[in-house]
This record gives sequence, structure tokens and C-alpha cells, in this order.
Amino acid sequence: MNHSSPYPHPLPLPRQFNNSRFNLLSLLGKGGMGEVYLARDQVLDKEVAIKVLHSEISEAQILRFRQEAVAVARLKHPNILEVYDFAQAEEGNFYLTMEVVRGRTLEDLVRERATLPVSDFFEVADQLLAGLEHAHKAGVLHRDIKPSNVMLTESESVEVKLVDFGLAKNLRGDELSLTRTGLVMGSPYYMSPEQIRGADVDARSDIYSFGCLAYKVLTGAVPFAGDDALETMESHLNQIPRSLLAIDPELPAEIDALVLKCLAKDPESRFQDVSSLRETLAQAKEASFPEDPIDEPESEVVTDSISARRVHPALLMVPAVVGVIVLFGAWNSLFYKAEKPTSTQRKVFETPRPFVLKNLVTPKVKAEELQHMLGTDRTLKLESSELTPEVLAELPRLKGLVVLSVENSNLQDDAMKYICACPEIQELKLSSNKNISPEALSLVSELPLLGKLELMNMNLVDAHLDAIAKARHLYSLNIASNPAINAGALQKIQSLNGLQSLFLGNKKVPMQEIVAFCNTKRNLFCLGLRCFPAPDPDLECAAGLRYVRTLDLSFNEQISRASLEALLKAPRVSELNLSSTVIATRDLLLLNNYPAVKVVNLKRRGMDSSDVDILVKLKHLERLQCNENMMITLEDMERIRKMPGMKLQEKDL
Repeated sequence: MNHSSPYPHPLPLPRQFNNSRFNLLSLLGKGGMGEVYLARDQVLDKEVAIKVLHSEISEAQILRFRQEAVAVARLKHPNILEVYDFAQAEEGNFYLTMEVVRGRTLEDLVRERATLPVSDFFEVADQLLAGLEHAHKAGVLHRDIKPSNVMLTESESVEVKLVDFGLAKNLRGDELSLTRTGLVMGSPYYMSPEQIRGADVDARSDIYSFGCLAYKVLTGAVPFAGDDALETMESHLNQIPRSLLAIDPELPAEIDALVLKCLAKDPESRFQDVSSLRETLAQAKEASFPEDPIDEPESEVVTDSISARRVHPALLMVPAVVGVIVLFGAWNSLFYKAEKPTSTQRKVFETPRPFVLKNLVTPKVKAEELQHMLGTDRTLKLESSELTPEVLAELPRLKGLVVLSVENSNLQDDAMKYICACPEIQELKLSSNKNISPEALSLVSELPLLGKLELMNMNLVDAHLDAIAKARHLYSLNIASNPAINAGALQKIQSLNGLQSLFLGNKKVPMQEIVAFCNTKRNLFCLGLRCFPAPDPDLECAAGLRYVRTLDLSFNEQISRASLEALLKAPRVSELNLSSTVIATRDLLLLNNYPAVKVVNLKRRGMDSSDVDILVKLKHLERLQCNENMMITLEDMERIRKMPGMKLQEKDL
């Protein structure tokens, strides 16, 4: 039998894993706590996935790992990933062996197709809920229901597998509970209000998360999406979700009612158990497709017959690669910097959000974990984390630290002496740390290889620019969203002759000053403007930009037609970034008057088919990026692809 890796370029195997029972084949993935390997179990004579923990992890983490194993091992159901064993290797590492599934996640499918057809939703939802019902009856909550934790497996027909019980809670109380009341755990887009409050949760919390998942796969948007995790969780607590019919009027009314009932703020107003939810789902299916009703949900005594189910052909087109669960999603970072929501998502809630959450748990980082957190790309991400003096003191000892991101981590001046003692750092992201003085910031000049510096939203004043000027080797500088920087301040960084990219976002600095500064930098080809100088007529000065070739206007709340036209008059501009920017798509027809503009980024703008009707009228574009617009269909993408000379871009331009 050929035991080659399912990946074309398998990663190296671990240095130590002494267990003669398993023949390790390849590394499938890694996270902050360990790695997952494809292996051959010599006893069971089958391929398995082995989740191996690092030897340095804490006792509490080992207990959580064991909790997952114990909770899931007793869940024997065709719609739940099977766990075989939990043990300790000879060299001391704990490991978990589990089923290997080939396929992809529901998240991947929705990303590709924007939304699921209603018929496919009924099939996927019924199988998912069958697995969840079994878990609840066994006394186990999942607590992290989301599309990335739902696998669609490759077989004669598509089977749905519920995976990653890393946040599972035992309702029977016969095991140690590490997800105790008072801890906020889960994924912000899919968390129930009671999870956010750190209160007691029961089966109805998973039902709420299922409602968020259903909303996402049916409409392409999550029910609540703020600018960050905090704002998103506020909305779960205080906002009423928009009707699905307001986004897609063609959805069945029965589905709209079902999903909105799942999303009730008060658990008493939701379905009280998964059994009643599955019954209502079956009734909604029958009402929507009376000629092809699905069977009523079967009793738990009888195992579901997956192979006998009818599945929409679109779901059968699953790539033949190993999709071994999202094994580390729950452990890597419970609070991440949320992606900028699309404008479609922003429309979901339209009322003010005055409530401010208190007593949120900030992820704590341990010094001994840092080396394992350093990615293969030599990047260390510590955003929104509590960084103790011990952790900061460990940074200079890390080998291979090239990119460091410590955004929104409440850093004080003392932190800079440790950060700036890391000699290999080439990129440093300090955004949203608002308590760093100009004197402390000047230490960045001690980083000999520093080329890229991000300082957005840091309450910078003019004196900070004096400090930045000491970092003479910078090629990219982002000082957007710092409203206290005054007119004339750009003169302070005039010595940065190597700048290639400059990002500004301040209405006090006039366009005339920006143009004059850029024209002294022959290598400065990219200018980012997060908000425009006032007054607007000042934008006419943009026609004087001599060297700028890329205009980055992303994340602007509003760009008028007149403003866009003024900026496009810069004679050498050939690339335009409008991702996550509010601008009327019809105004983009202005580009037909500027044939030099060949490349445009329209990522995350909440566009739909009506916007594509306009885009296909653009005459001169050669590359276009429009992914993460969930309302654009595959047919729409094909229309764009057929534009003369057009190449769709997947990666950021």
C-alpha cells in the first residue's frame, strides 16, 4: 500500500515520537500547543490522525486536552469525528489518535460558493444537528459551533462531520470542567449571549451558535459583525438580527422564522433542545419542497443511514485532499483581531451600540510558549494579549524573529526596550498601543534591519514623528488614524529617503503638503489615505503627484465621485485599492476615463450581482481582486473572468 503524504510537499516529521505502534507519514498541521500528523496504526491497520502536544505545555492544558479526548471518545455517531485513544508517548508527550477525514470544511465551501442553496442547507443542517443531538444526549456541549468546525467528507455521498470539541463542556459533572463559568470562550461571530457574559450555558447555547452558522451559509453574512471582537460581542448582547428575507427575499419564510428563533437573546425563547429544532427543520423542508420531503428525524436508538440520503450534486465536488479538522482553532487564540466586515455585514445592525463589555478575559501569554508560537514564516503574533515583563524579556532571546505584531496589547514605555533589543526584526506592528511616548518610540532606531513600521491609532503627536525619523532604513510607514498630527509635521520625517510606501489618515495635514513630501521621494510609489484632507477642493493637488503609482484608499467610510476623480488625476497611478471602502460602484465607471489604471482591489465591499453588472463595463482593467464579497456568485466571477484581458487576483494586490 502506498503511504505517501496527501500533500504534494509533506512537512518534516517530529524529532521525537517514540511509539512503535504508529508509523508517522507526514505533518498535516501545527498550532500553538502541538502538531497533527498522518500516521499508520500498525495495530488497527488503518490511517489515523495523531494530535501530539508539546512537552512544554502546562498541566491545565494537558487536562483540557484530556477533557476533549474523554468527552468525544464516548460520542459514537456517524456525524461526529471519531476519537480512538488518548495516551502518553515514551518521551513524555501526550497524544490523541482520531479518525482521518478527507474533504473540506463548510467554511471553505461557503467561501467558494458565497451561500448554500436551500436544498443543500437542509441536508447539511440535518446531519450536523443529528451529531449535535447525540452529543447533547451524552451530556456534552460543543460550545464552538461554526462553519470551520463542520467537515464535508469525501465518500459515495457527502457526510457531515462535527469536529473540534476542544471547548466541550461535560454537563454530567463527572469530569473536571476547564470551561467553567466566568470564562469567555468561543468564536465571537458565533458566540451566544450567555457565553459572552461567562454565565452558565446549556444546549440552547449551541442552538444559538447553530443559528449564527445557518445565517452565514444562507445569506453570506454573519448576523453580527463589528469592527473588532468586542464590538461583535456587544451586538450579540444588544442587537436584534436582521431578517434573512431582508438580505435574500427568495429564502423560505419558514427558514427565516427557524433561524431567528435560534438567535433569540433569551434562551427560554429559543428551541429548548435539538430534537425540537430538527423536527421544525423537517417541517420547513416539507413546506419548501413538498414534492421531496425529508424523513422526520429518527430516534437516537436508530443510527442515521447516511449513504441512503439524497445530496445535491454541488456538494459532491469535494477536492481529494485530506481535511483533517480545524484541530487548533479553539486553542491558538480565543480573541483575535476580527476581519474588517463587509458592508453587507455592516447593514445587519443599524441602531447605536452604547453598551461596553466589562471584565473580558485578555489572553495571557507565557514566556515558555513564545518559541512555539513563532510561525514558520518567522512571524510572532501577540495581538490583544497580556504581555507580562517575563514575556517581554523573553523576546530578545527568540531565534528567527523577523516579524513581530503586538497590536492592541496595552504596551507601556518599558516594553519598547525589550522589543527593540530583537536584532532580527524587519517588520514591527505596534498599532493601537496608545501609551508609548516619543522617547520610547525612538528606540526603534536601534533595530538595524527594521524596514516596515505600523503605528495606526496610537495617539501620535508631532514629537513621535521626530522619533520615527531616527529609523533611517524604513521603506514602509503607516501612521494613519492619528488625528493629533498637525500640518507641517511631515517635514519631521523628511530624512526617510528610502520610503516606498506611506499611509496617512489625518484631515489636518493638507493634500498640498502630502504631494510636496511625496515628490521629494523618488522611490515612494504607494500612497495610502485612510481619510481625506479637508477641505475636499484641496484634493485637486493630487494631480501634482510625480512618482506615486499605487493609491491605497481602503477602509474609508465614504469616497465621493468627485474625490475619486481628483485623486485619479495623479498622472502615474496604475493601481487602486478600494477594499472595505464605501463607494458607489457606478462611480467606478470613471476608470474608463483613466486607461493607465490597470489594477483594482475591490475586496470586502459587500458587492453582489448588480455590482458585477457595472464592473463588466470597465474597459481597461487587467487585474481585479474581488474575493470576500460573499454575495457574488460563481457565475458572477465567471462573467468577470471573461472580460477582455482580465485576470482575477486571489492574493492581495
